[in-house]
Amino acid sequence: PKNDLEKGWSVLSKILDYLVSILPVRAYIHSTQDINTNNILVPIVSYLSLNNCKFPNDNSLKRSLNWLYAAQIWARYSSQTDQRLEADMAVIAREESPWDALVGHIIEQRGRIEVKNSDLDGHGTSSPLYRMVYILSKSNNGFDWFNGLPLGSNQGKYYAIHSHHIFPSSRLYENGYDPDNFMHRATVNEVANRAFLTADTNLELKNRFPEDYLPEVEEKYPGALSRQFVPMDPVLWKIENYRDFLDARRTLLALKINEYLESLTKEPII
Repeated sequence: PKNDLEKGWSVLSKILDYLVSILPVRAYIHSTQDINTNNILVPIVSYLSLNNCKFPNDNSLKRSLNWLYAAQIWARYSSQTDQRLEADMAVIAREESPWDALVGHIIEQRGRIEVKNSDLDGHGTSSPLYRMVYILSKSNNGFDWFNGLPLGSNQGKYYAIHSHHIFPSSRLYENGYDPDNFMHRATVNEVANRAFLTADTNLELKNRFPEDYLPEVEEKYPGALSRQFVPMDPVLWKIENYRDFLDARRTLLALKINEYLESLTKEPII
């Protein structure tokens, strides 16, 4: 009936306005480009529709974000989308606090939600973990390495966020990696070889060796590298130690992702 459609649309509009306001601030999600699929918003919209279009308290918000990130990392809706959405929506309709049960669905599907070093090995920008690393960098107050602009707040083509190869691909291809070899290309373009910089900085750096420019970054903006989880041992910044750098950064990224997700489910200390 028309009246029901109009009422439902009004509720949905209110929920979306709420999410547009709260997700950038609390989830570091600034647009749909920060998520792999809009489907992960559907259970949250359903939950909010049953709770007066808002999260009842801060704990419910944090637990919903813990689930959202896990659903994104483990591609909850990459296949059998309708069936999985239906199962998750049934939990939301049935339980006052559905988030633990929804995380349980992901564990049933994937076996775990903890991220390991190996989950990042050989995976590039198409991996769900790539967007999670960007979110994590924003949550850690990451900023551009040469102009100090915070990630997530940049506008215009000169300050749009670019995906920067820490070790330039051209330098790696000059030093033993074959661009025609699929495995070599995957290694060159790994998530662990990516940082997030503004377009202006990315173009300025071009193909400089990390052992040359990373010390400049740390001198100009102390802490900028660690805010994007770059291993701080200068030995790892040498081109001949690229694989060791990847291994160290994958381990660090997995650790920080797990810590961040766990922090969202910790009970508050009274």
